[in-house]
Amino acid sequence: MVYNSQNVVYSLMWKKMKRCFGGKNPNKEILVIDYPCDKEGLGSIAKCTFTHIMWMTGHGYIPVINLHNYPNQYLNDPGENMWEYFFDPVSSVTVDEAYESKHVIIATESDISWHDVEINPYQREYMNQLAGNADFRKIVKFNSVTRQYIDAKMPKEIREGKRVLGVVMRGTDFRKEVAVRYHKEWRKDVVDPNIFLKVCSYYKDELKCEYIFLATEDAEYFEMAQKFFGEKLLSVEQKRTAYNFANMENINLNEAMGQKDGRTAGRDYLAVIQGLVECSSLIYNVKCGAVWLAELWKPDQYELVRCIDKNWEKEI
Repeated sequence: MVYNSQNVVYSLMWKKMKRCFGGKNPNKEILVIDYPCDKEGLGSIAKCTFTHIMWMTGHGYIPVINLHNYPNQYLNDPGENMWEYFFDPVSSVTVDEAYESKHVIIATESDISWHDVEINPYQREYMNQLAGNADFRKIVKFNSVTRQYIDAKMPKEIREGKRVLGVVMRGTDFRKEVAVRYHKEWRKDVVDPNIFLKVCSYYKDELKCEYIFLATEDAEYFEMAQKFFGEKLLSVEQKRTAYNFANMENINLNEAMGQKDGRTAGRDYLAVIQGLVECSSLIYNVKCGAVWLAELWKPDQYELVRCIDKNWEKEI
């Protein structure tokens, strides 16, 4: 495989600055991942951080996650560790202990960023192998508070073992009319929402599912699904938005949703993902972060996973 030589050189330069904060862990090389996450969603943050963890541990480094820097749409207060709002630490070395250790590399001091996967050929290999990756489930794990929060949010029908079809109906800034306006070519294949709901109904019957579990951030799509499926629709209570991206300024989704508390918003999102994980099959209109995470966290295979795009031709 041929890589851009500039990218290879860049990917080897991250060790350029090493710090000594104290005498702890003299026999360990520690790397503190503390980069800003820009405006990325939680799925993207989890995936990219995982590739860093795999890359660093493969080279003998102990990763410590401390996502306390802005911009980060989930971070409530500077100095807090956004990662530990949701997930367990990824190593036995705590954040406090890392800053008292002898051999430490700090991501923000060494040009390590969340999007290195786009330019680092070694990390790209980990990203390409994400599907069915058991290491992801071992490393990126909900902490006890997040687990309790999710359990309280989960529809009882799912926990009772009913057959449920998971559906991701991404809308808002991923709608076809928004893609046309902003020339986002790859988003123009999004299926018409009315057709999509009919397809979901078809698969619900075909797969002998009793319920649909819907994941959507789009308030209009949610109302459409409620009317279509009635009492057979399950969901997690969360903020949704009816912001008209096609005719208004293209602002960030978290702004459109009026997201003020990143910790709660993130836990709501993860509750949605866990609901999808516990479904028997998964249908979606866009390969977004919710789909990626659901497939990664599911310990076994879905009976069926299918993207329904604009070229759907099956009789419904």
